[in-house]
Amino acid sequence: MYTKLPRSLLLFFILVPFIAYPLAVNSIELNQVLDNSIKQNNLQSAQIAVKIIDSQKNTVILSRNADKNFVPASNTKLLTGIAGLLFLGKDFRFETKLYYDKITNHNIDNLYIEFSGDPSFTREDLHKLLISLHKNNIKNINNIYFVNHYFEGRDTPINQSNTSSIFGYGAPSSIYNLNENKITLQLTPSLNTFKVTQTSGERINFINNLFIASVEQLKTCQFNAYYKDNTLILSGCLPSNSYNFSFATEDPQQLMQQTVLAELAQLKISLNNQIITTNKLPDNLTLLAKHKSVDLVKLLKYMLLTSDNLYAQTITRTIGYYYNQVGSIVSGKNAIIEILKTKLKLDTDSIQIEDGAGMSENNLLSADFITELLQKMSQNKSFELFKSLLPIYGETGTLKNRSSKLLKGKVFAKTGTETTAVTLSGYLYANSKQYIFSILINNLKNSQKSNALVLEKDLLESIC
Repeated sequence: MYTKLPRSLLLFFILVPFIAYPLAVNSIELNQVLDNSIKQNNLQSAQIAVKIIDSQKNTVILSRNADKNFVPASNTKLLTGIAGLLFLGKDFRFETKLYYDKITNHNIDNLYIEFSGDPSFTREDLHKLLISLHKNNIKNINNIYFVNHYFEGRDTPINQSNTSSIFGYGAPSSIYNLNENKITLQLTPSLNTFKVTQTSGERINFINNLFIASVEQLKTCQFNAYYKDNTLILSGCLPSNSYNFSFATEDPQQLMQQTVLAELAQLKISLNNQIITTNKLPDNLTLLAKHKSVDLVKLLKYMLLTSDNLYAQTITRTIGYYYNQVGSIVSGKNAIIEILKTKLKLDTDSIQIEDGAGMSENNLLSADFITELLQKMSQNKSFELFKSLLPIYGETGTLKNRSSKLLKGKVFAKTGTETTAVTLSGYLYANSKQYIFSILINNLKNSQKSNALVLEKDLLESIC
């Protein structure tokens, strides 16, 4: 004899299999996705490291070469951003100050400009600072001192290539940062050469020796740019096209001096002597004016969204100054390592960083380390703030132009691109879970870089 089930209970047994539950991510399937993507994208010759973890459970769901060190490119900025936030604090600001010793009959005897290396400092900021002289009816200055007691040592990291150093993305991180220490030139075809026009930045001298090359000529010539006698030389060849190139300024200190003198001339303020540099600020001075940058949160967001190297190197040097009392790149990178060890209890013995931006070819990080860094940060009280600074897939920053319906708005991560490297590390939200991932791809040919981006997408989409 059969007992008739209640209608409600019968419906329960029928519908339960169709109720949506978070899907379990299968490690075997993920490994297969990785293998297939490597093959389909012809990446067999590349070196690939991947680690993906379920953050809540702290369990590994995919690990391939995760303990091996790779060139991380701009994934290095994750370390700089986290260390800056944890050590300098979200409210930190750079300050540029004007001091004087005495004023007599509209004349300042000694004017001191104390620089801090503010990476966001612009010509407009300088103008607003110096206009305080005009407002105080100053007509003449006997001496001007540029004061630098924050930074020392080289302005670019060890092993940064000469090619990188000439372009805007490799601009020197100086105490005298102005307009990010770069200028933009627009090149437009004109007969057999190019018309060159400067479209941004402080005025520089340049010589154009470029010519338009045919397909055949491009097999034996290439574009070149270098500085000689404070003049940017453009030589070699390019295909017939329009270009906008950003170039680093050669000498930020000299450019700052020229700009200060130009501003004073506009204000009709005369200077009796040449500008002098010093690392000491005398006692008993009077503060005339100061400029404050936006807070560190906004600076870090700009750094991470745009992958700005100047911001990263300057913040690295600043961390070094306040941690070790030495504002050099080497001091800063060592301070970053110590901060991560003490604040997040990370094991840093296996990694190597030579700068804070990822410009040095000597930087080495593993997927193990990066995922552990991101996992520890996800447990920190500043996590939500940190996550809000990262590019969002398909929406903001360097991930804005990435296309994927499955990943749009779900991935918060830092990109990285170097001569032979493509990297992506961050957080993925899917299946009601938080996943942490690091994908490091090295030994890439130029023709393989776009395929590396496809592999990143394949892996992350397979989790959704």
